[in-house]
Parts: sequence; structure tokens; C-alpha cells
Amino acid sequence: MKHIVIADQERPAETSKIARAYGVGLECTTFYDTNYLEEHPNGIAEYLQTIGKFPYLSMHGPFTGLSTGVRDRLIREVTMKRYLEACATAQKLGVRDIVIHNNYYDYCAPRDVWRENTKVFFADLLESIHDYDVRFHIENTLERDGDLIAEIIQNAGSPKLSMCLDVGHTHGMAKGAMPALDWITSYRDMIGHVHLHNNHGERDEHNNLQNGTIPMEKVLEALEHYAPEANWCIECGLPHQDVTQSLEYLVSLGYLSKKENCCE
Repeated sequence: MKHIVIADQERPAETSKIARAYGVGLECTTFYDTNYLEEHPNGIAEYLQTIGKFPYLSMHGPFTGLSTGVRDRLIREVTMKRYLEACATAQKLGVRDIVIHNNYYDYCAPRDVWRENTKVFFADLLESIHDYDVRFHIENTLERDGDLIAEIIQNAGSPKLSMCLDVGHTHGMAKGAMPALDWITSYRDMIGHVHLHNNHGERDEHNNLQNGTIPMEKVLEALEHYAPEANWCIECGLPHQDVTQSLEYLVSLGYLSKKENCCE
């Protein structure tokens, strides 16, 4: 992997301490809420003051109500506006890697319509961010496989676009979906970012890496082999023990070095 981060879970004061204790970075999930900066005009400066300096940060972009490929043109226009706002926020945070959602699910649009709309959408997005030093990672949510995301990336042919494989979503959100190991062996170095969490195959629990039925050790081995340049984000929910247990698990497997005086 290239970088390891933990999601800030909209509690940066707490999660930044854990990240620093283990020598990992932070994924800024605070700014996925498109109302946040309207309600907190100084939110970016306050956030940076709260977390202190980190050598590496990533960011989760907005996703609620957004869609890149639906038939409704106005929804696509709002989605573009929000993604460009995310770019501006990322630049102020010093972030290069931004996670966004494809938001495709069966029956939301015919696949041929979706393909055409997303092809145009991402071509326009990439043209608009030509001068930004950012990279978008398209995350799977309810997709049964990654073919539509892979097609977007192949059509774009740009280093500014890759796949974010959400390992938990492959198991707990889309029934009958391709298992995470098959995603990895199928899409390989298209995967530039990874969300790591476990579940029991019934819902999106965001458990620690060992609490579930995803064969996490095999998943991590496959990621190292097939997508060695991908960033890993531990996206477990709070309480803290789920995050720290996941970090300790990575230590036990040799992916992280044990730090002194780690958070309890």
C-alpha cells in the first residue's frame, strides 16, 4: 500500500490523536456534508488547527443525493457543482485524494443511459479540474460488480481518476455482489484507494477488520499483490476500540510498526 489512513468519523479531535499515535494519516470525512462549510464558515481553518500537521491526508467528498449518471440533468449539474466545491476544499486542506460515489444501483437508470451520462460527466469534470492537483477515486456502494466504474476509468484514461474499492460494501450492501477478492483480481491497479471494514454479510456494519465474515487477511494480501499503490483507509465506526483494534491487526500482520504510547 502507498498510505494508511483512518477515517475521522466527523470527530477529528479524537481520531487525529489515534492516527498520530500509530503513525498513519487521516481521511477527512467531516466535509462530505455539503452544509458543513455554510454552517461553519471558518471550518477548514478550524479543522486544520484541530488535527495539527499530518504528512498525508485524504478526503471523502459529498455523496448524499448526488448521482453522476441518472437521467435527470439537474441532479447531474448539482453533482458537478458539489464535486468542484470538493476540489476547492481539498486544495485548502492540502489534500490530493478525494473519494466520491458512483451511486449506481439496479433500476436507477438503464445501463446504456448510465454509461453515456457518466462518460460525458467525467470528461467534463476532468476538463474542469485540469489545473487542480487532485485525484478522484470512485467508490462502489450498491454496485454488484465494478464494470461500470472500470468503464468510466478506461474511457477517461486519466491519472486523475481511479477506483475506490469499499471492501465492506461488496459484502454487506449489494446482495449477490462480486466478492472483494474477485474485485481485486479483476480490477487490479485500477484500484487507487481502499475502504477497509468488516461485516457479516447482512448490512453495512463498519466493524473492525476482524469482526465479520470477509476474509480480511486474504483481502490485504491480494491488495498488496494486485494493487500495491493503493491507499488503505480504515473506515470503522466509533467507538475507538474498533479503530485501534484494526490498527493493531495491521501491526500483527506486519503492515504497520508498533508505536510507543499508543492510544488505549
